[in-house]
This record gives sequence, structure tokens and C-alpha cells, in this order.
Amino acid sequence: KKSLFSHSTLLLLLLLCRSGHSDWQSVCPYKCQCFTSLQVLCADERIPQLTKLVFLNNALRSIHSDTFEHLTELRELELSGNPPLDHLYLGTFSKQENLTKLLLNYNSLKTVLPGMFDSLKQLEVLQMKGNLLSGLPPLLFQNLGSLHFLDLSQNRLQNLTEGTFSGLAGLKILRLNNNLISNLTCETLRSVPQLTEELNLKGNRLTELSSLSRLSSLTDLMLAANRLSSLKENSFRNLTALETLDLSDNQLASLPEGIFNALWSISVDAKLIEDQIMIELHGNPWRCDCQLRYLYDWLLTNSSDREILDRMSCQSPGFLRGRTVACFPHSSGQSCIQSAL
Repeated sequence: KKSLFSHSTLLLLLLLCRSGHSDWQSVCPYKCQCFTSLQVLCADERIPQLTKLVFLNNALRSIHSDTFEHLTELRELELSGNPPLDHLYLGTFSKQENLTKLLLNYNSLKTVLPGMFDSLKQLEVLQMKGNLLSGLPPLLFQNLGSLHFLDLSQNRLQNLTEGTFSGLAGLKILRLNNNLISNLTCETLRSVPQLTEELNLKGNRLTELSSLSRLSSLTDLMLAANRLSSLKENSFRNLTALETLDLSDNQLASLPEGIFNALWSISVDAKLIEDQIMIELHGNPWRCDCQLRYLYDWLLTNSSDREILDRMSCQSPGFLRGRTVACFPHSSGQSCIQSAL
């Protein structure tokens, strides 16, 4: 159940101490690190050379702030799968200036104290998915200029402010999927202009979307399973590097004319665009009237694959309900249906 992985040159020994001892820190053996009364890491004088340490799927309740004090050469540290672990003491990672990867997944962390990551200036990967985080203090990541991958998915995050991601100038991947976020403004993402690979907001409570034009190098944008009922014409302006756009399973009945025009510049040859960008629009209550003409024509022109239209279903008008958008009566020169609204 308990697992430790370390540098191959070190001699490690996991000791089982008396679980009933109330002051296990005071009796910690010489040259050992006592994590709990049941988890003790012992090694020779070369323990500072340890570069990788993994505590996965244990039952850690607490980690003393001095636990990793002498492990100054750590590059990778994982403390995941500990359901009782709901907090971290300030200073726990204060000596890990060489750390590049920190995994804190599937614990029960409810909050992270300001300054917790201030010493981790070399950190490149930070994962805290599957916790109980409902908010993040401003400037929490201010010293993480080297971070390129941040995973905060599967938490209870609700409000993100302009200072939430301050300091993350080098971030490339941001995963916020499966949270409770209802609003995301362009100011919130002001600090991550180099977000080049992925912004994942799937499974939140977004009802509107501000312009993402600052993210001109973004390749993957995931907005599925939200509560979006409308989008602005400029929502995706300047996103000319986009390769994947997922808007499935929202409440979209129509899209404004011209919303995808910026994506046209992705391909020199429109016949190849289906190989360069993937758009998912299924699971929305599409209104199959004249307002859908732009979207229908754009998809038909820019993709020789009709499967995307086959996956989209009409919700209205009533006589087209349940039929695929591929049956939209605008093809072959037919007139579209004027909306009664």
C-alpha cells in the first residue's frame, strides 16, 4: 500500500514504529525522516542527494513543516492519494529550490496558504487535481515563472480573480475542468499570455465567455459541458493557432455570424482544414432556422467530413426536433426556415 521511489544509489528503509506513541517526532531515529508514526524513511549520509520521492495512496493526515528540510536536491515529489490530508503547513517546501515537479493529487486539501510555493522557482509541473479547493489566494503562484503545466481540475473552485494566475508568464497548459467556475473574464487570464497548448474549462458552470483574443497561440480550447447559451462574435478572435475547439454539451441554440472567421486563416487550403482543426458542437439544442445558415455553410465549406453535422441535433422548430443538422433545408439551394422568434 505504501510506496517509495528514490534515487537508485540510496539505501532506503521503511520502518514500522509503534502506532500508539503520541510523540513520534521526538523519537525519530538518527538519520531518518519521520513522516508519521508508521512511515519512517532512513538512509545513509547521502540522503540530501535524493532526487525523487513518491508517497502514493497512503493515509497521511499531516506532514510536518520540517519533513523535507534536508532533502534539498529533490527534483520530483509526489504526495498523492491521501484522503485524510486536508492541509499543508507553511514552509513544507521551503528547502526544495531545485524541485521541478510537485504532485498533490487526490488528497482532501481545502486551501493552500499564501507563500506555500514561493521557494519553488524552478518548478515546471504542479498538479493539485481531485482535492476540495474552493478558492486560491491571490499571488499564490507569483514566483513560479518556470511553471508550464498547472492542473487544478476536479476541485470546487468558484471565483478566479485577476491575481489568481499572477506570475505564470511561462504557463502553457492550464486545466480547470470539473470545477464550479461560473465566470471567467479576460482579466483573469491576463497573466498567462503564453498559454500555447491547452485551456481546459470543461464541466464548469460558465454562462458567458469573455473574449480570449489575448491567447493568440492557444491550440486546444475545451469548453464542453458548461451552461453557455450564447457567444459573442469576437469570442475567438485572434485564436489563429487553434487546433481543437470543444463547445459540446452546452445550451447553444445558435451562433453569431462570423464567429469562426478568424479560424479560416489557419489553413491555406480550405480542403485541408478538417486535418488541422477539430470542432465539437454536439449536445446543444440547435435552432434550425435561418440563423443557423452561417454555421451550416461554414462547417460544410470547411470540412468534407459531414459527421460533425450528423452529430448535431435540432431542438426547434418542432417538426425538425431530433433530426440532425445535416438535414437542414438550406442545402441544394433550398430556402431556410424563418424563425418565429
